[in-house]
Amino acid sequence: MATEVEARLEARADNLAALDREALNKTTHGIAARIDKMPVGKWQKKLMWLFGGAIFIDSLDNYVGGGILAQLISEGWSTIDLNAWFTSMTMFGYLIGSFLSGFLGDRFGRRKALLINIMIFTLATVVAAFAPNMQFLIVTRFIMGIGLGATMPGSYAAFPEYLRPEIRGKYSGYIGLIGNVSPPIGALLTMLIIPVVGWRPIFILIAVCAFIIWILIFKLLDESPRWLASKGRYDEADAALTAVEEAYRKAGKVVPELNDEQVQEIIEAEKEVSGVTELPWRALFSKKMIRRTITVSVGLMAMNLVVQTIVNWTPTLFVMQGVSVGKSLYMTVIMLIGCPVGVLLESLLVDKHPRKWGMVVLLIAIAIAGYIWSMQTDEMVIMVTGFVLCALTYYYALVTCSAYLGEVFPTQLRLRGGGFANAMGRIAAIVSPSIIAGCFAAANPAGAVYTFVGITVFVMALIIAICGIETRGQTLEKINDEVIKDFQEHSKK
Repeated sequence: MATEVEARLEARADNLAALDREALNKTTHGIAARIDKMPVGKWQKKLMWLFGGAIFIDSLDNYVGGGILAQLISEGWSTIDLNAWFTSMTMFGYLIGSFLSGFLGDRFGRRKALLINIMIFTLATVVAAFAPNMQFLIVTRFIMGIGLGATMPGSYAAFPEYLRPEIRGKYSGYIGLIGNVSPPIGALLTMLIIPVVGWRPIFILIAVCAFIIWILIFKLLDESPRWLASKGRYDEADAALTAVEEAYRKAGKVVPELNDEQVQEIIEAEKEVSGVTELPWRALFSKKMIRRTITVSVGLMAMNLVVQTIVNWTPTLFVMQGVSVGKSLYMTVIMLIGCPVGVLLESLLVDKHPRKWGMVVLLIAIAIAGYIWSMQTDEMVIMVTGFVLCALTYYYALVTCSAYLGEVFPTQLRLRGGGFANAMGRIAAIVSPSIIAGCFAAANPAGAVYTFVGITVFVMALIIAICGIETRGQTLEKINDEVIKDFQEHSKK
């Protein structure tokens, strides 16, 4: 049912001169249009650092795992099988957290969901630092995984709602860059701290940093105006955007008014998709959505398979080949420097190439680079080719989870869609450790591991090529209005 505001717009649609601009500003597409023409400045940068900080501490908590597992193997505190359980239970926690993120974010708002998610893994990380044995650590890691699995997809999916189309890919890449300086930092922490005081202080340090991020988000993060509008809370969305616009005007920035062409576009869009539409879970599998759901799910399965293989298994691969723990961590640090390099390149280039075909080409390149890396024997060549592999992997990861993920689902379903896709992606990370652990029985464990990974991601690239849609440079409403309209029409039947 159309709201009073939308009824007023429809009644005046043929008379732009008499149109009430205040009414226009308080509609779903009016709110979106104001965001899409918002000057770029302090507001977007503040949000960038807040979401980026959440992703950073989430990633750091995850990426210390590989170095800790290698140390536990060396000390005899764990085994390859227990390490596989540690990794699988982390991913199972991620699976639960992905669904939790979607439910909380779409129901209660992006801000509240993020605060809950960060607190979960902060508390669990403190408990993990006092684990008496490997089995207890695995259980606490599962709980940590719930918070970790909810924080990252929730942040990546929500952030694009605050951005205009021209900078959406770039700024989404920036929060990925902030978050993904964590792999080399995590590896460096394990290299410097573990040999001196052990692995437990690492968890305490991460928990303290996470709590600081929680406080900043509590004080500074604004709720998404797009989400507020999707719930019919137009006055709140309008007030939030008005405050930002006034702050920009006081700072001397020009906030453009809507021109007649834009007004007409908004009116037509409101006619096509009007009122507050609640989209249930089943909308992810509707005729207009199923290809998108498949594409993002498969894309994230490929991402998790490759990223988790590199992060959690590379140090152990080195140790199993006779390299000392200290040296294996050093080699891993050099390789992982490629991660922020790949993310930086993504933030600079992502808006210059198609999202869909960029993902396909990158996956094929990763499959080739991984196999080449696994065949090397010289330590310097291993580190150089590993650096390239990490750069390609994180370029792909950011295109998929920071840019594409937040674009292909409607606002009403964005975090549940992103959460479901992430949950499907976690399945690969849950299943793959057992397969990878089995590869260690081969004469060349690294070759066996990356042959399996390469073949799998090549098949996934083919699926993305067939099912994917293009989103670059389009408004979120243009991408997703057809989905809402289709669901509204089918709901009336």
